[in-house]
Amino acid sequence: STGRVSTALSASVRSRYPLHLAPVPAAQRRSPFDLPVMFDGTREHFAAFRAQCDLHMCLRSKDFPSEQVRVGFVIGLLMGPAAKWATALLLANNPVLNSYHTFMTAMARFFEAEEQTAFLLVRNSQYLLVLGMG
Repeated sequence: STGRVSTALSASVRSRYPLHLAPVPAAQRRSPFDLPVMFDGTREHFAAFRAQCDLHMCLRSKDFPSEQVRVGFVIGLLMGPAAKWATALLLANNPVLNSYHTFMTAMARFFEAEEQTAFLLVRNSQYLLVLGMG
């Protein structure tokens, strides 16, 4: 079942996000940093996964020339329930896939630890009060 999801996900990503990049010589592809750890949907691991993805893309910015490449990179690191969640978005051609920030925000809503979400809601509420908007 997971293999079929991964295959469907890979085919869908390739068709939706065809890469038209010149091949990069192997010597230039080496990075002193490992790829982020695969994410399976475990809420407690989401914040670290997101930080690892952001750091990797920041340090290798030339490898991520578009929003779609950034989103595709993250989707390629998903497995289990997280891959199933992304597959549903891909199959629905959901517009959330067009923006890395929007995609990660949607992912956070679904996978972020409840304590972290509660903290952010409190912090955002306090910020709105300071601005006179709450």
